[in-house]
Amino acid sequence: MKCSPIHSLRRAGQGNLLPAIALAWCRGARCLLLGSLCGCGTVAPERQAAEFDASAVPDSAWAAPLQGKTAERVTGWLDDFDSRPLKGVVLEAAKRNPDLQALAARLRAAKGRAVLVGADRFPSVSGALDARRAERFETKELPPQQAATAAAATTGTTATVQTIQIKEFTDQLELGLNLSWEIDLWGRLRNRARAGYADYQAVEADFESARLSLAANTAKSWLNVTESERLFELAEKTVASFEETLKSVESTYDRGINDVTAVELALSRSNVASARSNLEARKRERDAAKRSLETLLGYYPRATIESSTELPKLKRSIPVGLPSELLVRRPDIRAVERRYAAAIERVAESRKALLPAVRLTGSTGTSSADFAKLFNRDLLLSTIAGSLSQAIFEGGRLRENVAISKAEQDELAHDYTSAALEAFREVETALAAEQYLEAQAEALRDASKEAVFAEDRALSRFQSGLVTFLTLLESQRRAFDSRSALIRVENQRLQNRIDLYLALGGDFDTAASLPSTASNANPQ
Repeated sequence: MKCSPIHSLRRAGQGNLLPAIALAWCRGARCLLLGSLCGCGTVAPERQAAEFDASAVPDSAWAAPLQGKTAERVTGWLDDFDSRPLKGVVLEAAKRNPDLQALAARLRAAKGRAVLVGADRFPSVSGALDARRAERFETKELPPQQAATAAAATTGTTATVQTIQIKEFTDQLELGLNLSWEIDLWGRLRNRARAGYADYQAVEADFESARLSLAANTAKSWLNVTESERLFELAEKTVASFEETLKSVESTYDRGINDVTAVELALSRSNVASARSNLEARKRERDAAKRSLETLLGYYPRATIESSTELPKLKRSIPVGLPSELLVRRPDIRAVERRYAAAIERVAESRKALLPAVRLTGSTGTSSADFAKLFNRDLLLSTIAGSLSQAIFEGGRLRENVAISKAEQDELAHDYTSAALEAFREVETALAAEQYLEAQAEALRDASKEAVFAEDRALSRFQSGLVTFLTLLESQRRAFDSRSALIRVENQRLQNRIDLYLALGGDFDTAASLPSTASNANPQ
């Protein structure tokens, strides 16, 4: 059904549309009342509670055992590493990484889309200025005396000219102002605007998640470069040590002392060759690690970036009893929650699409051949119309839209639960690994210390003929293996701490509630 009160205002001084709009609104309200009495539909609830399984969330602290003392408050997780170069590399990546810059552009586009969706709630006003010129010919009759004069001037005879054609130009100027507005009586457009804003917040959270992931990956890549440098140095020292041992074995073999056989000499030479092969492998790993880091930093991967040879130390232990509320600030979880909120709004919007739509249209303007008269209120012509429309039959399209939006909401509710459980798993795993890696590193420190001592004693005793060559080889192998394993475990422990910060969405101290960086307010 449709109600369309139309008014044409031609009297002087009635250029203001407010009285006409008020009158149209009153008549439109009467139509809406009649439509509601006829059972046009029902309004869906504005909000629904989040369907999240609360039993999956720990009460206040993590289940994994924690050992350590709470250290002083820090401002960010990078400050927990005693390394200024590490922090500088991460900050540089945040400025130069092309993938992050692409996501920043995506965020700006998402903000613009949110503004466009919210603009539907406001009137649309447009103005127009038209100018036309018409050309026409008009035939006029002349008096006898003028006709004779004109004929004589034209032909040089006394013939009588009765008519003459005249070309005329007609100018017409029009100035107009048009207004169109869908009145959001049921809040459908408000739900759409809220959904658009929630979508923007989700993309904003995606950007924050990407920035946190970039920082973590850059820090891990920097640690891998440092590890590769240390392993390269160890490989060089090992080659030098094995070559020194080979010289001693060759000298002893040449002198025929201690019954050094050709087999032992061959084993020593094999050790040197294996050590040189390992050195080349460490060079390859260092080259790949540097190129990976340079790519994250937005540089051409030349493998020329300077790196440290010492892994940083952790300034603090994990505080006891980390609250599970820290996960609220995880940007990926906030992104899923915001998309779920947008789905709730779209369910309400699709349900309200079943209700009548109220629209107002109006126009005002003047028309004159004289530009100065375009602003004359006496020539003002204004119209306004109000309409109410209700869909009667569309083949079930509107109700299927409701079903689709509800299914999408249910899907996002399960995604929300899954994301939260995955986050808890990541945190618990990192917390447990912290203890295992610390104990493993401590054991490897003792093993490395004893193996190096055994290597030194075995070499001197072999040169004195007190131990066999196989004992020397075994001591050298254990010393190299324990020192290599210690370097790798120390790096793994640092990377596991980064994984914990990534799982928590930041450091141990920042409040869980983070303000949105959006400049536009949430539609009310």
